[in-house]
Amino acid sequence: TRGTAPGQGPRLRPGDRVAVLEDFLSDSSGAQVWLRRGQHAAVLEVDAERWGAVLLGLDDGPEEWVGPQHFSLLTVGEENKKPAKSNVKSAMPPPRAEASSSGSSPTFGFYFPVHSIVPGVLSVVGSVRRFYPEAPIHLLQDGGSIDFGPVCKLPMYRCSFEALPGENSRWNPHSWMLRFRRVAMQLGTEYVIYLEPDVLVRRRHISQPKHDAGGIYDNFNSAMHQETRNYLVRRGRERNPCFELLWPRFGLAGGSYFRTGAVVDAFAPKHLARIDFFNMSRKEGERALSSDMAMHIALSMRGWSVYPWEEASQYFGAKQYPALNETAAFEHNHKELYTVGVPEEAQRLIRRHDLADVTCQACVWYAGDNMERRLPVPMRQPAVAHAADRFDLERLADVPRRCTAEELAEHTTGAPTQQQEGSGVEGPNVQVAPRTAD
Repeated sequence: TRGTAPGQGPRLRPGDRVAVLEDFLSDSSGAQVWLRRGQHAAVLEVDAERWGAVLLGLDDGPEEWVGPQHFSLLTVGEENKKPAKSNVKSAMPPPRAEASSSGSSPTFGFYFPVHSIVPGVLSVVGSVRRFYPEAPIHLLQDGGSIDFGPVCKLPMYRCSFEALPGENSRWNPHSWMLRFRRVAMQLGTEYVIYLEPDVLVRRRHISQPKHDAGGIYDNFNSAMHQETRNYLVRRGRERNPCFELLWPRFGLAGGSYFRTGAVVDAFAPKHLARIDFFNMSRKEGERALSSDMAMHIALSMRGWSVYPWEEASQYFGAKQYPALNETAAFEHNHKELYTVGVPEEAQRLIRRHDLADVTCQACVWYAGDNMERRLPVPMRQPAVAHAADRFDLERLADVPRRCTAEELAEHTTGAPTQQQEGSGVEGPNVQVAPRTAD
């Protein structure tokens, strides 16, 4: 700082260069970091190359803001207004990523649906905060008895939190995707990485997203039936005329990324209302209702590309599937995280509350133009409104024709090259060869 000792020297002014701890600098150059001291705040723009930050602005703080000072890290970007009160209990709203004076903003935000597994949740959040100091992290509680609000305020976690009545969203597609979409819009980042309490976070990712969503190379579960693929491709071509299904399997588990623009479009109520989950599940089984596959279905039905990400892995222990990538940034299925120790400081802040819970599957559905009305629970999904949207096996036998080179050139949308999974693919780092039949 410009002063030589507390209470001495000129006050800090915008444009002054200040020193910040190394923890604030990791891969966050250009990020705006908000700091708070008492009731007053300052905002810095991190300059990692010069091991410091430029002071962008101060509020009308006290005169003693001179000399060496200690600040607590509040958030990155601009704090948003709290949402209107309803049945939501919120410690902090998801901080919306806001561009800095240099035009940069956090590219990745994190969405973490939680219930009551305290050790796993805090372990994952702590790891993400370490490797992504600039990124907003939002915890949404889907029922359960743990109030993560107070602990989210600790600098080691620095997350936002809200508690909603339980809907067992991971097995109820409408609930899951409506909530995901709302949080993605609030985060305001280009991509959202979805977290679960059994995700080991090894490091910050290096391989950047190449598609609209990507997760685990899940070739250990069976692929979608051909009728389901035909259903997705036909609908996907309404938006993307030459859409092809890149990956006909599971994989969008914890550690997966999603392009926010694709989520906002594909998970919109008017598009969700057209998905015939009921009849599709009669062919695919209950997996069509799980969040992993339901998100893939919704994205593909709007012509968005889904393909495995090199930075997402599945832990198997002794089993060696291509999905296991021991160098990936995010590795799913580490159940040992459920029993790791909780820091004493965090343990003291854990509070309990009681939220209504739902345990049934495929029993929570929404209706209305904006899906603002929850139907009675439990209930089977009502029939989709238009016959053309129904999952009718008799009409889904024929494989849609591939676009010609001329048609591809005519309908180029800037999306990644559409190729299908080839029989010679051995892992997520392998180039995909097109195929002519399945």
